[in-house]
Amino acid sequence: YGGDIEGKDAMAKALNEFIDDFWHFDLDRMPHWKWIQGDRLLARWYLKRGSKLPNWNHLFVVQWDMLVAASIDRLLHKMPENAAIFTGRLELKKVKEWWKWVRGPKNRIRLALFRLRLLIIERYVGAIFTAPFICVSAPRAYFHRLSRTPLGELGFVEYRCPTFAEAWGFTHWTTAQLAAWRPKNPMTRDIPENRKIISASKRS
Repeated sequence: YGGDIEGKDAMAKALNEFIDDFWHFDLDRMPHWKWIQGDRLLARWYLKRGSKLPNWNHLFVVQWDMLVAASIDRLLHKMPENAAIFTGRLELKKVKEWWKWVRGPKNRIRLALFRLRLLIIERYVGAIFTAPFICVSAPRAYFHRLSRTPLGELGFVEYRCPTFAEAWGFTHWTTAQLAAWRPKNPMTRDIPENRKIISASKRS
């Protein structure tokens, strides 16, 4: 639970009959920070709770406004052990002309600092990847690394997470059911409606 701390008890009570475990993000941060730094909440969860929970191999992130119409086990039953899912994953060079998070002076500086620290700390010189943070799943080892990386809040969650996965050697995996549509992508603007189920648009 990443909402207001004052509301955590009511949320825990409302969800009690549906869940096996409840944890709330215990640091005082503004909603905008939680959005930009969503993976830091997951890293904090891993340090405080997830690392102590037995018998789990992958974490599948279900957003509050996401309806999952099939069993997670069914969706991911062919997923390799060392694989990660980032829906709509594309190389930065394919989105840099229209994706706002790498356009404008502030965003370009943020990206440049992330690249520099990634090179210095991780010795990574490969491509930067982007993905709308909609359907995300990664193995336990990924969250172990995420919770300990000194890169912390550098960059933006939607290129930081998929690039970390690539830098740390995790296999990218997806299925047709988890394909994401980005309405501003000129290459997919006119695709059929049945391929727009997972959308990176607030208006879809």
